[in-house]
This record gives sequence, structure tokens and C-alpha cells, in this order.
Amino acid sequence: MSEFHSDLRNLDVANPARWKLLTATAATGLAMAAMPIASQAQEAPKGELSGRTAFITGGARGIGLGCAQELAKVGANIVLYDIASNINGIHYPLATLDDLNNAKATIEAEGVRCLAIQGDIRNSDQLNTAMQQTVHEFGSLDFLIANAAVYQIGLLDQLPEDEIQLVIDVNLAGTIKTVQVGAPIMREQKGGRIVIISSVGARAGNPRSPVYCTTKWGVIGLAKSTALIYGKYDVTCNAVCPATVNTVMMNNERTVKHELALGADGNWDMVEELTRRQHPLPVGVLEPRDIGKTVKFLCSEDAALVSGEAIDVSAGRTANWPT
Repeated sequence: MSEFHSDLRNLDVANPARWKLLTATAATGLAMAAMPIASQAQEAPKGELSGRTAFITGGARGIGLGCAQELAKVGANIVLYDIASNINGIHYPLATLDDLNNAKATIEAEGVRCLAIQGDIRNSDQLNTAMQQTVHEFGSLDFLIANAAVYQIGLLDQLPEDEIQLVIDVNLAGTIKTVQVGAPIMREQKGGRIVIISSVGARAGNPRSPVYCTTKWGVIGLAKSTALIYGKYDVTCNAVCPATVNTVMMNNERTVKHELALGADGNWDMVEELTRRQHPLPVGVLEPRDIGKTVKFLCSEDAALVSGEAIDVSAGRTANWPT
């Protein structure tokens, strides 16, 4: 990858007062910002991505945290950005402040620096403040992992209008805003990697989650368009499409019984069995770090010429699908 510019190290933060809105006091039990550089006693781990910085939305748990762990393992400093609160209209629990705090501790245990920021991808101002803080703290924004999303179940003619709009606002518009804020920073640096987390739901329709699938098809279009726009600045952009992953988004009663159509007696063991039958490879439900490994590859030098792609991580499930 080409130079990730040191000239951004002197970038002034547009509105430092906003940082306080994104950080909690010690009484909350959440350290929202990384410790000052001078207080970091441990040396950063030596690895391929040592000294680089990854900004990950939806980073408090699930696939976002799995990506953070894999990138931290090879030396990248991490910014975890997460709403860390529930949203009305989403019928399963979202991450909490405790989840975000615990994720930060997990990443710091890898020996890298970690900044944890509570924020909403639907809000461009919050995203901009968080990414400017990232550059101020670490000197660059090298990897942008647009992972945050919500899941919705319901037949198309039965979905409430407000819930339809909510999923579009988070999954599609929120991802667009994330890239819209981050890509210009990478353009100025003359380099960077953007990875958007899509879904195998973007490869074929699903009658029980039609709006979710629509948004995940949409972000593949965003990835391809971004690759075309920013390629001249040595910025790559790709989408990753996971199959079923063991996250709270999937591993909850509503999703198991209704979206996966397992009925009143449905449980996670049945999901595991069903998934094994769907996969040509001898594996069942995937784990978040399985997705993180593909994201890590796309951030590596080995993937320098991979851009504009939608890459399935499905244990072969999508091998005979036409798109």
C-alpha cells in the first residue's frame, strides 16, 4: 500500500467540543478515548499493519469486534465506533456501553492502542468528529470497516413504514455517510482501504427479510462505485458477504423462530444443524473472527490490487448461486 501520509498528523480537529459528547466520564465505567500517547507503556506489537489505524463501525461486538481483533493481532491500532444503545423498532438488543468498554479492553490486551467512541452512523457530524479525532490521536485513517447494521424480519406487505425507513437509514444511508466522511481523508493521504460488510442476503432474495436484503445489495453498489471514484488515490474498496454468523443479530429468539422459520421450538442448535446442511464445506455457523480474517486480508499488502469486489464468506453456500 502506498504512503499513509504523515501530513495529516498535524490536522486540526474542527470542533473539539464535540468530542465530549462522544466520551463518557469515569463514572460511567467507559473510557471513550484512548490514553495519551505518552502514557502508553507497552510497545505496539510488531506486525504487518503495525502503526496503521482501523476505524470500525459497529465495533462493540459481533463481526465488528471480530474484525478489530484480527487487525489488532497484526499490529493495527483500533477505533471502535458503536451506537451502544438500543433503537426503537429493532426487535433484538443492540450493543451496550458495557459491551463497548469490554471490547476496548479486549483490543488493548492485544498490545495495541484502542479508542472507543459512542456514536451513530446516521449522524454525519458525529462520524466526522470521530474520524477527525482518530487522525488527531493516531496520525492517519488507514482502514475503514463499515460494518454497523441492523436486521429486520417481516413479510413485505406487513412491514410498518417506520421500520422500513429505519433499516434503510442505518444499513444503507448510514453506510453511505460512513464512506462519505472517511474516503476524503484517505484521498488526502493518497491511500487507504475501505471494507463494507454486506451479506449473502445480497446474493439472493429472502421473503422474510426483504428490506434488509435490499440494503445489503445497495452497499455492494456503494463499494463498487467507491472503488471507481477513489482508485486514482490508491484507495481500495470491497464488500464482504458473510453467511450466517454467530452474533446477537442472528442468535436471538425472534430471528431463530421467524426469519429462519424454525417455529416455536426453534433453537440455536437447530440453526447450527441447518447451516451445516447448507454448506459444502464441513462447517456450521461461522464465527465473527472468520469474517475478520477476510477483512484482514483485504487490508493487507497482498490485496493491494483487489478493489470493487464482493467477496462471499459462506463456506461454499453461494457457489451455485448465479450472482
